[in-house]
Amino acid sequence: MIPVDIRVIAATNQTLTKLIADGTFREDLYYRLNVLKVTTIPLRKRPEDIKAIGLSLLTSFSQHYKRPALTLTPALWQELQRFAWPGNVRQLSNIIERLVLSIDHSPATLDEGRLLLDDLEEGSRREPNTCHDCQMLAGDYKTIRLRILRKLLEAERDNKSLVAKRLNVDRTSLTRWIRESA
Repeated sequence: MIPVDIRVIAATNQTLTKLIADGTFREDLYYRLNVLKVTTIPLRKRPEDIKAIGLSLLTSFSQHYKRPALTLTPALWQELQRFAWPGNVRQLSNIIERLVLSIDHSPATLDEGRLLLDDLEEGSRREPNTCHDCQMLAGDYKTIRLRILRKLLEAERDNKSLVAKRLNVDRTSLTRWIRESA
């Protein structure tokens, strides 16, 4: 016999004691796993943490993508605090990453942020959405990338060199992205 020493780390969003009572989770397994219980409060219940987490993510993504440090207007921070964040910090991280990749000046305004935030699912806001005119980011990755590239090309009057500069990539990479997304 080979001796084995392992640790199991498990996570759930279910109430295991209820599942045990329903007979859908084994009681003996619950007691084997329930050594250390860590409960985290969902982001929707701590909107005051959104700015601190967001600032950290802005710094990380700006450095990762070698982009200028991005700041957000107070109005955009308030908008971010209005979301219910069903995807928790992962969803906030994706939104901040999208902002860093899409906006090349500071501070990012509420209107600019809304263009990128408007694709969040219905019901993920604490208050009704007031911006319904943009569906730019609905779809798969290639479709989203192509829409963003088209929007940038339109803004720069089809000047690929200027778009490449805004994205902090060389013109060859931009041309490849356009070809791959089409």
